Amino acid sequence: MRSYLIKAENEKKARIANIHSILLENYKRNDLPLQINLEIGCGHGHWLTSYAQEQPKSNYVGIDLRTKRIEKAKSKARKRILNNILFLKAEAVEFINALNGDFFVHYIYMMYPDPWPKVRHQKRRLFNDQFLEKLHSATSSESRLYFKTDHQNYY
Repeated sequence: MRSYLIKAENEKKARIANIHSILLENYKRNDLPLQINLEIGCGHGHWLTSYAQEQPKSNYVGIDLRTKRIEKAKSKARKRILNNILFLKAEAVEFINALNGDFFVHYIYMMYPDPWPKVRHQKRRLFNDQFLEKLHSATSSESRLYFKTDHQNYY
């Protein structure tokens, strides 16, 4: 059992390192830490791609857990020839850990996350005290969190 936990932890560290290297590769700049705008749960990238197109001087990253969604989002960005946006298949906590002081999050967007309405499932909600503290460590005093939900209890 212990070797399984060690393997899982090593795989997690590798995923975090990979995210960090992808960010560095795509945002080669001398002015680190670099400001990014993050959409958690970007889906097919409809909203973020349009927003990035309107704001070409800002850097955007969309993350989602589903490979097909990320591939569609990447396709949208390629068709619009957008160089200021990156889509990654990533878990939110791992993504925040990957920023590693080289990047900070200016704006965070989370639009209509799964509310996990049943009481026994609420522990699966992304927004909790622990996650918000982790997110806060990757922001500046000017950073903003935009959260939309149509579920009153989650709000």
